[in-house]
Amino acid sequence: MDGVNQSTTQYRTYELIDRSGSVKVCIVPERGGMVTSFSLDGEEYLYLDEQTFYDRKTNVRGGIPILFPICGTLTNGEYIWNGHRYRLSGHGFARNLPWEVFNSGTREDGAFLTLRLESTSETEKVYPFQFELIFTYILKGKRLRIEQEYRNHSDVVMPFYAGLHPYFKIGDKRRLEFDLEASLFLDYADGQIKPYTGFLDLTNDSKAKLFLNHKKNALSFTDPVLKRKVQYEYSPVFKYPVLWTEQGKEYLCVELFMAKMDAFNTREDLVLVNPHNKVEVSFALTVAKTDEKNS
Repeated sequence: MDGVNQSTTQYRTYELIDRSGSVKVCIVPERGGMVTSFSLDGEEYLYLDEQTFYDRKTNVRGGIPILFPICGTLTNGEYIWNGHRYRLSGHGFARNLPWEVFNSGTREDGAFLTLRLESTSETEKVYPFQFELIFTYILKGKRLRIEQEYRNHSDVVMPFYAGLHPYFKIGDKRRLEFDLEASLFLDYADGQIKPYTGFLDLTNDSKAKLFLNHKKNALSFTDPVLKRKVQYEYSPVFKYPVLWTEQGKEYLCVELFMAKMDAFNTREDLVLVNPHNKVEVSFALTVAKTDEKNS
């Protein structure tokens, strides 16, 4: 049957299953609430480095990590807010904390799992706000939707800029085809803004490429070697698609950022949540098989 299953190895894993689409999505709440697997007809689309996944002291290389309250890094790893200096590691802390299972089941729009992360005295030492994050993963056919609520329980305005960091298995970096309606990107290799003509050589570069003027809330890429296509749809607040990989690794990250790196210091594109209010956004990921001649 379609629905939600549980399994346990080192971590308890929740499986969303849609048999009509021959799709299974695995989510591990205690490992940052992250998606660890997205398979179609038994073929895995996501990349996961199991050594980093099972080492709690290490950031996971793979799956779909959740980036909050920042995406990217800060200058010198710190920021100043209301006259106080705070330190935050790259991409924030949500991806390293255990999330609580809030609800699960099957409804008209698919099998779902809802997770929650709340602020603690420890998070307030580096991010001085009382927050609650509610993420609902919904699988229907070959489409995974992630509904997100960012709730501010503080008496002051809460700033943040979140993101998602999917890792995909790929066949050949030189042959990937992107549908990205942008003409400029920021190359973090040298800090320069460069023209984008539809092709990026990612084979020998381990620095992120952030697209500056993406014109719609959707993108896709095709892997003609593995004969796969991946499509994104997302809320307008995710302004910046980002491409990142590592030399010698057979994966590509197609990330979504709400703001550029270091936004807590530049104050550019910050999302501001009023006291005792919330912001709701969504992201959807659809996978498909494709023949190379039609990719």
